[in-house]
Amino acid sequence: MKNIKKLALFITMLIVISGVNVYAATVGNQLTKPEAGWKRIEQSDNYIVFKGDYWTLNYSAPTKSGGTTTFIKEGVSSEDILESSVSFAFKGSKLRIISDSYYQRSKEIGVKIDGQLVTTYQEYTSGDSLLEQALVCEITGLEFDYHSVEIYSIDGVRYGLDAIDIDENGILLDPTLLESPSNLIASPSNGHVKLTWNATDKAESYTILKSTTLSSIDTVIATNVTDTTYIDNDVEPGVTYYYVVRAVKDGVESTDSNVASAMIEKNNNRALLLIKLLDENDKEYDLPISDVDTFMNWYFERGEGQGPAYYVFNKSFNVGPYLSRKDYITYDKIICIEVNKYEQ
Repeated sequence: MKNIKKLALFITMLIVISGVNVYAATVGNQLTKPEAGWKRIEQSDNYIVFKGDYWTLNYSAPTKSGGTTTFIKEGVSSEDILESSVSFAFKGSKLRIISDSYYQRSKEIGVKIDGQLVTTYQEYTSGDSLLEQALVCEITGLEFDYHSVEIYSIDGVRYGLDAIDIDENGILLDPTLLESPSNLIASPSNGHVKLTWNATDKAESYTILKSTTLSSIDTVIATNVTDTTYIDNDVEPGVTYYYVVRAVKDGVESTDSNVASAMIEKNNNRALLLIKLLDENDKEYDLPISDVDTFMNWYFERGEGQGPAYYVFNKSFNVGPYLSRKDYITYDKIICIEVNKYEQ
């Protein structure tokens, strides 16, 4: 994932120096044409990708920028809106988003740049008046470079896009140059989640993102992954995790893959663990099955020369006056292990 270097992010409401506006246009006002130093790209451009099946595409209206606009249809469920997004890639250092402001529009729309949520904005306005070609968001101070952009609803309320403005010397990139990974599958296993996906042509590496919330999968857990598999060990039983993968080439990320989710089921079963030792001082522990699995993982890894030479059992019974009671079991003293599972 490309890092945003030297990012000075300004969500411009009104910037005034010595009483003079730095920009004539301000967020919340109408902007029917690009200002000096900017150029307009209409939402109908083939390089702007609308993800989802619930968009009214290129709706014809003479009062819209370029005579057309795109928006999510009325009556679409919040779940389907959350699955929808707008994405594109451009070379430049600044971005303006042009859309309608209306009382039926979203109050919280996220903008990710190079995989990072950099700001939110709203298309909502009180009352029943409609402001067309409104400047709803402005981001400046990016490094003049290639950037991927994703726009999506956070609150599950519909939104739209009329146009974008970028640097006058900026360019919009062909999204087909780098397809998003496909067939992402998340498979829960013993203490981890395994991710697999189909390779993307031209990809140099992959970035993996994760969240416990479907509407905002924005936590990067791995970058520069060159394989099409990944093991996530940072998981807890009973928690549903959502994942997406992005392909990366020349520092530019693709749009998100399909969303995959997984949850490691909580296991309330227990086991009687019997450890026979060389000194005949055999040990017996009544443990949750997850603790037994942890011990067995240590045992197998130690057999391959990895991990510490001993395993520590914390004994919570008969503590008496002691601060703690622990058993240190040395690997090379173990003769055999017996695991007797039972239902609690």
